[in-house]
Amino acid sequence: MRIGKITTIAIVLILLVGLPLSSYLYLRKGMNFRLDAIEALDVKSHLPAGEKNPELSGVRILYFPEAAEATLVDSVKEHFSNHTMLFFDAVDEGEAALNDSLRVAHEMCKVDGQYNDFIYLVNRKDAIVNCYDPNDLLAVKKLINHIAFLLPPDPEKDFDFRRSKEM
Repeated sequence: MRIGKITTIAIVLILLVGLPLSSYLYLRKGMNFRLDAIEALDVKSHLPAGEKNPELSGVRILYFPEAAEATLVDSVKEHFSNHTMLFFDAVDEGEAALNDSLRVAHEMCKVDGQYNDFIYLVNRKDAIVNCYDPNDLLAVKKLINHIAFLLPPDPEKDFDFRRSKEM
């Protein structure tokens, strides 16, 4: 009889303390990821007025053609190829206002290298939020996570609850 009480108390303690604690610890990791992403995606610069395109109301990736030759950029394009809210735009060296904005964003990111060797992430409000080295695997993984964070959920992946016709 005594073993039954001890077992019951142990099960109740696991249910009342163990499961909520393990859930909290698991969910805290996801919350920290969101907070880190929000901090990393702080506005570094804005696109010049001439670059704002109302038809492209989504997340944009700005890249210089020389930087896009890296195979990791192709894998990012392939990964998000079916998403309609993500646009890849090549930057021309002759666009002075855009190049100035990218230079400012590069300086705000505090990374080494030339500004035209990087890829830039632009949010839906036409603000440049971060830059990434296309030759660095960890930077490209961060880019993929940040794109997924900025993009709205894909409506095709939601569950479709339609009532079927009753017979």
